[in-house]
Amino acid sequence: MNEEITYLDIRAVKTPASDLNTVLTMERDNYNSRFVYSWSREEHLNAINHDNFLHLTIMHANEDLVLGYLILGGLTSPDKALELMRVVIDVKGKGYGRKTLRLVKKFCFESLNYHRLWLDVFEDNAPALKLYSSEGFVREGLLRECKRSPQGYRSMVIMSILEREYLTEQNK
Repeated sequence: MNEEITYLDIRAVKTPASDLNTVLTMERDNYNSRFVYSWSREEHLNAINHDNFLHLTIMHANEDLVLGYLILGGLTSPDKALELMRVVIDVKGKGYGRKTLRLVKKFCFESLNYHRLWLDVFEDNAPALKLYSSEGFVREGLLRECKRSPQGYRSMVIMSILEREYLTEQNK
């Protein structure tokens, strides 16, 4: 990966270990923690240093403002399938989530030339499901009651977008 990926007014840079306090704070936020797994500092460090993962900090392109972070998995996939393992946007309601998703799609299909981008999302995360659907992701299935939480078992929706679907979307 180049030093950074840009899309409109956001940029993604490899997360330095020095930013992990910020990442952990965003991940453990009361709202965010309902919808993303919580990792330890060591797990984040492993992702930062592993060839199969890309741990990125999302920044405003023109300011030194951290907007969120994301983790991609599958960089060594022989199947050319990239997983959006985690995305947390701390600055909500300003379109940065949609822009980040478009940045990831562009990176996956135009830079990596991958075939498939996929993710799982909690079934009760209505804003994320709406965003992913509006960005061309197709619901593939449901992992029923696969995650235990203090409120009980929760289900995960599997969604993906294929390269040809992305290219069709770009040519509209």
